[in-house]
Amino acid sequence: MKNARKQLQKTLALVCAACSFSALFGCASAQSQEIAPPNAESLQTAFLEQADAPAEDFIPVFRMAVCSDIHIGTSGCSEKFDQFFKTTYAYAANNETYQKVDAIVVTGDLTQNPHRRPNSYAEYRGIVQRNLQRETVYLDLLGNHDLYGISEEYYGIGLELYKENIGEETDRHVTANGFHLIALSNPNEFAEYTKDQIEWLNAELDEAAIDDPKKPIFTFQHQKVASTTFGSGGWNASYHSKALSEAYARYPQVVNFSGHSHSPATSPRSIWQGEFTALEAGPFLSVGVDDEDRFYYLGDGAGIKINGESFGYSTTGKNARYYRIVEVDAQNRVRIYTIDRETGEFAKTPSTLDDPETELIFEINDVTDPTTFTYTDARRDTAKAPYFEEGAELKIVRNQVNADGTVSGMELGFPQMQDEFCPYLYKIEWSSTDGVSWDKQTAYDCDEFLGGENIPYETVHIGKMRPGVEYEIKVTPVNLWGIEGEPLIQKVTAAKK
Repeated sequence: MKNARKQLQKTLALVCAACSFSALFGCASAQSQEIAPPNAESLQTAFLEQADAPAEDFIPVFRMAVCSDIHIGTSGCSEKFDQFFKTTYAYAANNETYQKVDAIVVTGDLTQNPHRRPNSYAEYRGIVQRNLQRETVYLDLLGNHDLYGISEEYYGIGLELYKENIGEETDRHVTANGFHLIALSNPNEFAEYTKDQIEWLNAELDEAAIDDPKKPIFTFQHQKVASTTFGSGGWNASYHSKALSEAYARYPQVVNFSGHSHSPATSPRSIWQGEFTALEAGPFLSVGVDDEDRFYYLGDGAGIKINGESFGYSTTGKNARYYRIVEVDAQNRVRIYTIDRETGEFAKTPSTLDDPETELIFEINDVTDPTTFTYTDARRDTAKAPYFEEGAELKIVRNQVNADGTVSGMELGFPQMQDEFCPYLYKIEWSSTDGVSWDKQTAYDCDEFLGGENIPYETVHIGKMRPGVEYEIKVTPVNLWGIEGEPLIQKVTAAKK
């Protein structure tokens, strides 16, 4: 889709008013304090330029914000969560045709560890109370960290703290402006849902579909349904994914959001469509990738790095700031935008081959008809291999010099790959030309895109080289579909004293 919006500007202060809310947060009929609408002058200060409508004939009648993995109790996370509300309400207030935020949903890991920090839920609740406006239905659910966690003896503690501070119900079905939202909480760390939970889920889906079979049904849980979006492999998926998938597959109008994997919300594979639609909600604590992906398995313990440093759950992640704005119009067409919590700007597509200002917008024009779904795994069938531009060279930027003057490693430099979907990672191989087997090494380095930016030049460090030995180094580009391109190859001798 061509650019449908101009960038929202960066100043987002003074947009939200505080309000009281019910103990359950999400009761549409809860009696709340009257809230004055945002001041027009404040909005002019907050945004220097009004956003255009996403499409000339698309006028929202419903709007929802979705994020995941806040982890209150970790440094800086409360501020991020507060910022999320302000950005969301500022976005809505700046829209010409529809100013409401009908629902806000957090798909679990509200806290880092309520067992070790019992005031986490109270802190979380306070942020919601200060920011939530009366018009907005609020919905959350329990993730693995909210129970926490390592031992089953702690599950009950986290659950009781949640009930004390948030509400007794942990699985909830609410409506917001006529749209159904269904949230399923973790019963334990691995999302092994009980029989009663699955039966409840199926009954609630039936109720929503009967109410209006043409409307999307929005569903939420913490862990992913296996083999759907990027990051839905291994333990990132619910251990009861089969039961979830069977429930959702009964209704193609299901649009499901999850978290847990801390996968990039800016990835084209952060949306998946098959018998239903699934999306990454957008993590706030950190962002990373797994060794295990159904299109490109790296092997046990292979590890993925970015610029030579570990790239996983522990990293702060440059782009752990994106979340979803979901809008539906009167024809039940769905638009999903990915917004930067810090700046209010919309994420751009990670393709290196389109206009750099093209915004990442997912469109579902008929949620009831899977034959119209465009974000399926069939995208891989037509995907082309990534490539380095003509004339690209693999260069040695600098040597790793030991105290005795020998070289046992080096920093490589090469241009960023080109790919129509999204640069993913580089497979780096180096082996001695004398054929000594233990000198064969393989590493994987994420493209800078997964750190939040497209850059013209990549640098990677390699090591475990024998001084004085000639090596052949190969750097192979790999895209999100696991398709490899032609490598850059260079022969070099590790200097010796």
